[in-house]
Amino acid sequence: MRLPIYLATLLVLATSVVPAVAAQGAVTYTLVIASGGSEVGQESIRLEPASAGSGTTTLTGIARYPALRARVQLTGVIERSGGGTLTAAQFDLQTPEHAWRTYVQAAARRLTVRTATEGRESAREFPFGPRTVVVDDSLFAPWLAVAALAGEHPVSVPAVWPRTGKRGTLTLERTTTSSGETVIRVTGDASVEVEFERNGRLARIILPTRDLAATVSGP
Repeated sequence: MRLPIYLATLLVLATSVVPAVAAQGAVTYTLVIASGGSEVGQESIRLEPASAGSGTTTLTGIARYPALRARVQLTGVIERSGGGTLTAAQFDLQTPEHAWRTYVQAAARRLTVRTATEGRESAREFPFGPRTVVVDDSLFAPWLAVAALAGEHPVSVPAVWPRTGKRGTLTLERTTTSSGETVIRVTGDASVEVEFERNGRLARIILPTRDLAATVSGP
């Protein structure tokens, strides 16, 4: 079965076991973030697939809480090789009072995470494999790369939360609704649902344990 363009592009971003498809233009989304039915923020997402001039695929998310006159802004940039393996990432958290920057660098069997703030720096190392994912509790973009790893049967992947140092395992399961939408359910050390429309475009990402839902705004 031929995958819709947008979902196929996401699959190329996330995993090396899916055959490569021709590079498409950048995919962008604007998500409205709500808690208990009330808007609390907004996130913009941009997915840039690898091109002839660059073998790196880049997924960027910028979340603002609240959307206007944000008190908190969280930016995440995740880079993957053309084969789908994580190569580097960066997470920036900014408030009116403080700024934190977390660098992630992948090497053979090792993921190095460095956090810098106000002249201080700390570093940690984690086991690393080709299917390791990096995620964040307050940023929705990374869950697109996680969702793309789901297959016909449940699969487990190692995960790292770089800003907090948490490690865990995520179990992914993909289902299709009677009307043709795709739902990726993440369980284990996080509870997430990622919903795609019939054409493969993202529709919504839900973090039920945090009472947060991010819904795509506009076409």
